[in-house]
Amino acid sequence: MDGKDLTPATFQTLYDKFLEEIRVEYKCFRTTRHTYASNLAENGTNFKAIKKLAGHSAIGMTEEYVHISVEALQRETESIAHLYV
Repeated sequence: MDGKDLTPATFQTLYDKFLEEIRVEYKCFRTTRHTYASNLAENGTNFKAIKKLAGHSAIGMTEEYVHISVEALQRETESIAHLYV
């Protein structure tokens, strides 16, 4: 980059070239952002930290981006099961 602002079109071009170089099937960048946020959440990262890392202005946006797997929900449930036995 030459120090100029990164426009959405320039970013998309760079992203497309990067995927091509590493031989990864095309993935929409939005999907990549969702996966990143979800992986952080599933590994115990605080939602406020995820919000900041994702560049969201509101925690509600972060909540929309994060998708928790069934397996992660089961792990969380099992982690407190001993409290109810």
